[in-house]
Amino acid sequence: MTLLQGLIGKANIAHEAIAFQSNRESVKALPTRTASAAVFSLLGALPIEAELHKRQLSLLHSILASENQNLRDILLRQYRLEICNGTFLHRTENVLLQYSLPSIDELLIFLPTKIKWKQSVRHAINTFWSNKFRSLSREKSTLTRLCTDIINIGEIHSVWKTATEIPGDTKKAITKARILTGTYLLQATKAKFNIGSTDPICPLCKLEEENLLHFLTRCPSLEGVRRTFYAPLKQAVINKIGIDQWKTNFQNRETLSQLIVDCRKLVGSLLPNDNNFLNMVESISRNLCDKLHQQRLTQINSLS
Repeated sequence: MTLLQGLIGKANIAHEAIAFQSNRESVKALPTRTASAAVFSLLGALPIEAELHKRQLSLLHSILASENQNLRDILLRQYRLEICNGTFLHRTENVLLQYSLPSIDELLIFLPTKIKWKQSVRHAINTFWSNKFRSLSREKSTLTRLCTDIINIGEIHSVWKTATEIPGDTKKAITKARILTGTYLLQATKAKFNIGSTDPICPLCKLEEENLLHFLTRCPSLEGVRRTFYAPLKQAVINKIGIDQWKTNFQNRETLSQLIVDCRKLVGSLLPNDNNFLNMVESISRNLCDKLHQQRLTQINSLS
């Protein structure tokens, strides 16, 4: 009965983790088409699979450390004789292998304390999924502007971290996150996926294709807003790296777009690794993206 109660308790915890994670994703208001790797990367969150693995490995330690000798003997007998490869211990052995943790045989020889085991499991799982999300993000064409170097489980991306509790800042962060994850719908994106036979030409200026580069740096219809909010961004960078470096490196519109979308991808090559400076750039660029978004919507609505 004790084992059954433990299993039920761990199942309830897993269910709560699922509900909690779903709430976090809905709060961030990213579209359902957003790449899963992007959602977890921005939130610094683990997938449900990993949360269940944590609890599975915790239960394994409880069994191996149990004073109930009959329970241990039955489970270990099944494991040794391979009575059923679908048993708990055999499934758990695959999980241990996935995260490069000690095998069950090794744990039977030396079992760490509960605290040390949890620390080892947490570190192994977080490292595995951080690396996996980095790899998946690099493969997604929509995430080319996301800085994968700073993806770590338990660390929220700066697009959320620098937003305060003020509702207005949260909304601005949502707009910025959609741009960062490639889910901000522009005419070029709609045309690419043939959404209502959309014309890719910018509906505001009607001069060229409305892609992200055009929206952020080129559209003349948004120049008034861009000039107002672009000035403090430019000045902040010049104050840090100097006017000569700005002229040399940021006259290129692709580089400028990267600065606006995720400045941390330029750290080491063009920008210093100064967290206060990078947070300031993130905050300014968040305001810029939001104002461009609002002005675009206003102008589109006036045309209809």
